[in-house]
Amino acid sequence: MTDYRALDERSLLDYLRGQPAVTDLLGSGELVAEEMGDGNLNQVFIVRAVESGAAVIVKQALPYLRVAGDDWPLTRERMRFEIAALRL
Repeated sequence: MTDYRALDERSLLDYLRGQPAVTDLLGSGELVAEEMGDGNLNQVFIVRAVESGAAVIVKQALPYLRVAGDDWPLTRERMRFEIAALRL
């Protein structure tokens, strides 16, 4: 898990610029990201293309209970189950 890091608006955009699937959806122009809500478990962002207004939602599973911090660890594997359920 050495390559894991919690994202913020800036680091998320840096990450997404390297993801072809996102470029296919939003184009290669300017993007803006905004964190939505104040969830207990995950970080959720809305990312919009400035020019077209197209948007995607990005959800990141944190390895801890967000409101408690590192003192309450959680597995990020839970996101795999959520993805599988959504695909069904």
